[in-house]
Amino acid sequence: MTRPRQDKITNSWSGLGLSTGAKSGQNQCDIDKMLTKLRLSRDLEDRIVYRLNDAVRTKSMSSRKDVGSGCDGLKSELENGRSHRETLIRTCLSQTETFISHFAEEFKKETPGYTKRKLNFLNNDRNFLISEQKTEANTRSRVDKIFDEKCNKF
Repeated sequence: MTRPRQDKITNSWSGLGLSTGAKSGQNQCDIDKMLTKLRLSRDLEDRIVYRLNDAVRTKSMSSRKDVGSGCDGLKSELENGRSHRETLIRTCLSQTETFISHFAEEFKKETPGYTKRKLNFLNNDRNFLISEQKTEANTRSRVDKIFDEKCNKF
């Protein structure tokens, strides 16, 4: 999904779109980078059926030597990825909301450079992050259902 962007005023941290420190007048979260990283890190969950077929082998496939770590290993990978993505979303949302508050105050004072258009862009970024939280919850419930059907039938 492509969207128009305001002037980039961000610093990135480890390529994830987060900064280690808060600087006055700057949003510390690069929404575009972070959303891209989230979507890429959701790859395991998008390929859950394939991974489950690999984790829970049928009789004909059980003789293969490349047996993976099974359901327990897959569950661990899923949980690690989920906690990482949730932390990224919460941190970025918190930083964005703090920056929006600061920006709105400066906009009300009619400080030069603080425009309604930029405030609208920031609110759009906030809405993208909220949408990403909902996507994460929907993905989790879908994957958990498939995982339980495949791994908890024993």
